[in-house]
Amino acid sequence: MHVRIAGVVVLTALILGGCGSSNTSSVGTQVTARAATGAMADPNLTAAVATYRTYLDDQTSQLVVASGKLRDAIAAGDLAGSRAAYIVARPIYEHIASPAEKSPALALEIDSQPLHGDVDPSVGIHKIQFGLWSANSTEGLGPTADKLVSDVMMLRDKIAALPMDPIQMTDAYEQLVKHPVLGSRRQEPYSQLDLLDHEAQVVGSRVVFDALRPAIEARSRSSATEIEGAFANVAAALAPLQSGGVWVPYADLTLADKRQLSEAFGVLSSTLSIVASLLKQPPL
Repeated sequence: MHVRIAGVVVLTALILGGCGSSNTSSVGTQVTARAATGAMADPNLTAAVATYRTYLDDQTSQLVVASGKLRDAIAAGDLAGSRAAYIVARPIYEHIASPAEKSPALALEIDSQPLHGDVDPSVGIHKIQFGLWSANSTEGLGPTADKLVSDVMMLRDKIAALPMDPIQMTDAYEQLVKHPVLGSRRQEPYSQLDLLDHEAQVVGSRVVFDALRPAIEARSRSSATEIEGAFANVAAALAPLQSGGVWVPYADLTLADKRQLSEAFGVLSSTLSIVASLLKQPPL
């Protein structure tokens, strides 16, 4: 039935408008295509992609080094050193979690937490987390640490070869939604270092925003200002929860702390959610 109706509409349009005329839908499609092409040709967007690629190269290289130091501390049976190395390595992965998830099987081997699921303490970084903070031991973690180094080296190569465009860059903002502060599916249930991860996700999102900011401002200066304010509010909410580089354990957060953080993160996520559609528009 739908096919017949469509055929009648097309036939009527040809009779009334002549075979040489183009319909409104076609014109609209052409206009949209021209706008999208103009947006993607923006040199600000080209520069943003180049900046982000440089950042990803740096972070993946740092992750390989940090994972190697974690492996070495575990191999030496140094519990305190292993915990310190974990605290260095963990946020680096969170900075690049979005492009890492473009290789889902590998990402799960490294950061074994399915979307909206509980962490898996039998594999990857969370097995190490469980061992260091729940079992309070490095015993038996050697093979896991060895594999972690191998996996992050593979991840470095995959991210380096990953196609990248400005819209894909904004996928980083989804990390703020995937891991809510008040969510029951926590990332650091054994180390209690959830705030370390949350802050790292903000850092990763901020890098993307800073790279894209000239392009965003060229389309909507007010949106760029609003996003900047949302980042400032998150930083202000996090600031009292860290002292001397040490985060307050998640278990010690009050309900008021969690609600304040959740509200600040929610506003940030909301303001960032418009960026992808904004970038599809040509500059003003």
